Amino acid sequence: MDKGSIYIGAILIALCIIPLIYFWWSRKKKENLIKERISQYAKEHNCELTKIDITANMAIGIDESKKHVFFYKKEKDKEINQFVDLSTVLSCIVDKSIYSAASSIVDSLELKFYYKVKTTNPTIFKFFNRDSNSQLSDELLLINEWQAYISQMLKRK
Repeated sequence: MDKGSIYIGAILIALCIIPLIYFWWSRKKKENLIKERISQYAKEHNCELTKIDITANMAIGIDESKKHVFFYKKEKDKEINQFVDLSTVLSCIVDKSIYSAASSIVDSLELKFYYKVKTTNPTIFKFFNRDSNSQLSDELLLINEWQAYISQMLKRK
């Protein structure tokens, strides 16, 4: 093998690897920004997140000692920060809306917190909305995991 072939091979490998590294780096940077935002919001409420999950545009976390759940979502034109004190919550359910009865297309996924005081409106964490997200990815798995986890915490009170 001559030096020219080695150089061309090295350049082709670099051209294939550099975009992958760039996409990985930019995704990590975005995840770190989302983690920073939800952690800052938790600190504003004197909480420290002990469990956190991050997706492409949102994060959910919990301070297990104070039993506060935090939610952050970055949409095109706004940022949404919400939190729920589980000591005031009666139940937590997943609300999955289907686009039409004939299809299985998910229109929205929401985690709803119903309070012990019946006059209080439920708090809703909107994980997915077909109008603002083009495709459902990890949201269904994540919402079911968090609903089960929060329901277990509510039972332990």
